[in-house]
Amino acid sequence: MIFLVFFTLPFLLNRWLFFLLLMMAVTGTLLPFVGYLHMRFPSTPQVKMETVIREALMLGFFGDLLAWLQIGRVLTFPISLFILVCLGSLELLIRIREKSRWTPQETKHG
Repeated sequence: MIFLVFFTLPFLLNRWLFFLLLMMAVTGTLLPFVGYLHMRFPSTPQVKMETVIREALMLGFFGDLLAWLQIGRVLTFPISLFILVCLGSLELLIRIREKSRWTPQETKHG
């Protein structure tokens, strides 16, 4: 990514490669942190690994979106806050849907 930023021209392929690598970097960096937060503050039912990955990917998308807006010189604090609230609301709605679809595991008797 450092080579891409410092030694290439911003052609279309290079920009898409930059966004792909940024998404991977942000997601990979925040994945253990998001997993730790879910272990530290457990919920009922217990959060699945797919949820942790989805939340880390959503934060990676947020980082990509901020970088894209900054390249266009339109990024401001209210815009970034609005995007963060929208993504947080989307995650909240997805989590509510997951909880409503939850069914307890059946136990085998004798």
